[in-house]
Amino acid sequence: MTVLQNAITAGLAEKLCLIIDLGGRLRVLAKLGDHQDRAAIENRLGPELQTACEDYWARDIWFDREKTHPMGKAGPAEVALFLKVWGEAKAEPAGQNQVFTLDRRYSKEAWFSTDVEAVWKVGGQMPPIVSFYSYKGGVGRTTALAALAIQFARAGKRVLVMDFDLEAPGIGSVFSAGSAMPDAGVLDFLLEYPVVGNAFDPAEMLYSFDNQSVIKNGEPIFVAAAGTVDEWYLEKLGRLNYPGLSESLAPSRGRDSAMKVLFHKLRAQAKPDLILIDSRAGLHDLGGLTLCGLAHWHVLFGLDSEQSWLGLRVAVARLGKEQILGGRTQRDIVVVHSMVPPQDGKEESIERFRQQAFDVFRAEYYNDPADANAEWPLPDAKATEEPHYSIPLIYDNKVMGYRSLEKVANYLCEGDFGAFGNAVAKKVGLKL
Repeated sequence: MTVLQNAITAGLAEKLCLIIDLGGRLRVLAKLGDHQDRAAIENRLGPELQTACEDYWARDIWFDREKTHPMGKAGPAEVALFLKVWGEAKAEPAGQNQVFTLDRRYSKEAWFSTDVEAVWKVGGQMPPIVSFYSYKGGVGRTTALAALAIQFARAGKRVLVMDFDLEAPGIGSVFSAGSAMPDAGVLDFLLEYPVVGNAFDPAEMLYSFDNQSVIKNGEPIFVAAAGTVDEWYLEKLGRLNYPGLSESLAPSRGRDSAMKVLFHKLRAQAKPDLILIDSRAGLHDLGGLTLCGLAHWHVLFGLDSEQSWLGLRVAVARLGKEQILGGRTQRDIVVVHSMVPPQDGKEESIERFRQQAFDVFRAEYYNDPADANAEWPLPDAKATEEPHYSIPLIYDNKVMGYRSLEKVANYLCEGDFGAFGNAVAKKVGLKL
């Protein structure tokens, strides 16, 4: 980037963008003013980038210019290309909005988009949407989601649970309706709606879980499972275009994308007070998708381990600092410290996790503490209402590997799970 910055300082271009293509090769897009010369950039940048980048340099410089430039008017294809590059490029912090980079990608687009809003604004008939995400699997994420759904159902709230862990579905087995389970699910809708449109009735995939031993005369829990995991399921997964799902959520695409229609149709059918999404663990496209704007609240699950925090840091930055850099407000977060040791080392583990959470949020989420107008100014580490202050869930064999929800339903409404439910309810503005 020093090479590009020096070229800007020398007045050779109005702005420059370093483009990293899908194969790792580098090229440059230069925006020229009418007085700036193509040859001057080629003669300086070309040799310097060859020296700095060696085999990675593609020996290719593109020139964006006005029709009055001596090079002449750019063609329609060039104009479209230049607009796309400048629209997707990121300004380098030290480049004074004149030096940019564009890293092209095969996948994971949802982890990089910051221009997506939630599918609706909360209020009136529009319920809050809460996603459950973890970097590692097996941390109790789905169990905690089930606990929250049961608590709200017993409190008389209508809950819609959606399974977005399409590559390892689990919600359908937790909230099973037995022989009444529908064949179609979220995966089927995402694949078929672009083809058949409104002919796909959401009633085909939505069912209610009304086991009285679990909900205790409360409201039934509405479930949109991933789909039937049979010999065709893998074939369906192979046809799902993850980058396309992310792109379809961009504001310019309107409300008719499969993803947005899915949420609106299920909301209209179930009329829930709250929607809970079980997300895909890890840095998968589906994990990024639920963190890119589908939800209003994001419940992040982590362990007291360095490995867990390596991934959680990425998620916190995605929801915090990257939103700020994109000119948006940070997303709302609840942090859960799961699998806390029940006896020896419990308090030390909780304190260590909370300190780590504060350090990560200070670096990746909160604004500059000197900015009095910041949406999330740096708080005190012990501020219990702030996003970084984690909620502990103690490891307990009672809920590990349970085969019957009825046997653990009461336990999932008490103790740490009860405290977790009350904390989330308070944050999203609902009562238990």
